[in-house]
Amino acid sequence: MTLIAAAAALVAAAAPDPILLQALTPTSGENAAAVLDGNADSGWSPVGDPRAEGLLFRFEKNAQIDAVEVQPCRHVTELRLVPAFNGAVGGGVTMKTTASLPVPPAAARSLRSVFLRLESTRGAACLAEVAFKWKSQKLDVRPPRSVPGRVSASSVLTPKDAYHPAYLFDGRLDFGWVEGVDGPGAGESVNVTFDQPVTVTAIELWNGYQRSKDHFKKNARAKRVAFGSGDKLATLDVADAMGPQKLALPAPVTGTSFTLKVLDAIKGSAYQDLVLSELRFWDSAGPLAVQTTDLAVRQEALGKSLSKTPLADTVDRLRSGACTPGWLRRSLKLRTNNTFVWYEEFDNREDQTTSEVFDGVWVLRTMGSPWSELELFGRRHRVETTWAPYGDTAEESPDRIGGGKIEIARISDLGEEKFWALMKEWRSKATKDRVDCMFWTTDSDKPEKRFWQIAAKDAIVIRGTAITDLLVLAPDGSEPAIPK
Repeated sequence: MTLIAAAAALVAAAAPDPILLQALTPTSGENAAAVLDGNADSGWSPVGDPRAEGLLFRFEKNAQIDAVEVQPCRHVTELRLVPAFNGAVGGGVTMKTTASLPVPPAAARSLRSVFLRLESTRGAACLAEVAFKWKSQKLDVRPPRSVPGRVSASSVLTPKDAYHPAYLFDGRLDFGWVEGVDGPGAGESVNVTFDQPVTVTAIELWNGYQRSKDHFKKNARAKRVAFGSGDKLATLDVADAMGPQKLALPAPVTGTSFTLKVLDAIKGSAYQDLVLSELRFWDSAGPLAVQTTDLAVRQEALGKSLSKTPLADTVDRLRSGACTPGWLRRSLKLRTNNTFVWYEEFDNREDQTTSEVFDGVWVLRTMGSPWSELELFGRRHRVETTWAPYGDTAEESPDRIGGGKIEIARISDLGEEKFWALMKEWRSKATKDRVDCMFWTTDSDKPEKRFWQIAAKDAIVIRGTAITDLLVLAPDGSEPAIPK
């Protein structure tokens, strides 16, 4: 061995192992892996209004990372980015060029996930590169491996847009395939077809509904499954536990079509429907995801169905509460990929703040004028923070199932008379703070003008058990939606 070869071998031996991502998932948009390709001329951009959109990086194993460096695309004027490390929101940064986001010491030595959320932007929003560092050294972080394929299921719970089998391969633990027959799902199956032969040595399964502990317990889970190609299926025991579990096959199986069949199931405490949240295959090189077109096809179909309807200008746009007292802040985004997010933050008292993220899948039930009906399927994640002046600040963050039917209408379609009747009704109830500003009076600004002020901001009203509010297009700055 030459000296050069020996030196190269020593360098290779000293180089740390690459850090693999279990998921690299955008809230909207495509080409998320471009932020790790080393090419500043490519990048990721969200669909529609970029605010409240972001990228999720979830690592295969907890990693040592003390800084995340983000480079905007060259055509970006300015954007503000807010990170969350292991689910805890960190300090945001306003950037025009590359900026470094420090990881809090508590998470730096055991970082499992990073979420980069776009809070505001001037002009276009695009992230060119994201780099992860430890002690100023750039780490080799690699996106998940995937291959093209198609997925189908023996049954799907209605509505299919909320429970499609393609959710098994979307990298998000908050969504999954739900079978649609009576009983806890024994006998139901998923079929995956690849364009080229694949040799599978194991499967990795996220059993049950992984959105929260509440979802997991209340829905049915798999107890035993069969997996293989053709008629040769191996029986595998599945643990009744949250998190990923790798199930090794007795022998490698090569093929283009594979079936996962539920043989036995555990009943849920509240619902009989069986849920599987994520599925991956393993070959000799490691984990392998399936890249399907199902979600993109359904997104395109939804966009076409909404075009030239009252909802066309409602999706992919951030809206905030029209009346925003200092202690209560809200915002909503419905996306054309059938997902939604609702942010709510309020000060309970002088020393306590509560923030809630309600997110999940929305489905169009009926299109009407002025009212259309949607249904929400999701999780409410609430964080209650209490300030202790002589001790540690305490946080509680319970999760619970949320959702239900809501009605939505643009106030320009509702008309003045029906709008004011609704406002008076809401003002007499617990929703008073959400509409009270509509009745403020000054010498030069009478309440009658409020309708036209917020109609110009494309205001909408939403009513239902999950959300009841008056919302307008979110302002770019900190100015109130309704002039005081």
